[in-house]
Amino acid sequence: MQACLTSRRGASILGMEPDAFGRLLADTRQKEALSRVEYLISRLRELGDPKTSPKEYRDFHSFLRSEIHKAERVQAEATRMLKRARRGRGSATASERELELDQKVCDRIVRQLRTSSCEPVP
Repeated sequence: MQACLTSRRGASILGMEPDAFGRLLADTRQKEALSRVEYLISRLRELGDPKTSPKEYRDFHSFLRSEIHKAERVQAEATRMLKRARRGRGSATASERELELDQKVCDRIVRQLRTSSCEPVP
C-alpha cells in the first residue's frame, strides 16, 4: 500500500498540505484513472478462466500497454511544463505549484496503471 502513496520521484503524498492532497484525489484525471484500473483488474480476473484464449491475453496486454503509454505521454508533458515554469518560460495561466500538483497526479496515474498489470489472478 505504501507504494501507492509515494510518487515516482520519491516525494510522499502523505506529506502534502491537506488542501493539495484533497485536490490530487479529487482530480478528474485521477478519478478516471481509478475507473480504468478497476476495469483492468476486473478484466484481468476474468482472464483467470481456464477457457481464456491466448488471443484474449494478447488483446488485454495490448490494451494495458496502450493505456500505460497514453498516461506516460501525459506525464512527460506535465514534467516538461513544470521544468519550463521553473526556468521562467512557463505558461502564465498555471502557477508552479499547480504544475507540481499536475505532475504528482500524472505520476500517480502511471504508477496505478503499472501496478494494475501486476494484480494476481485468483
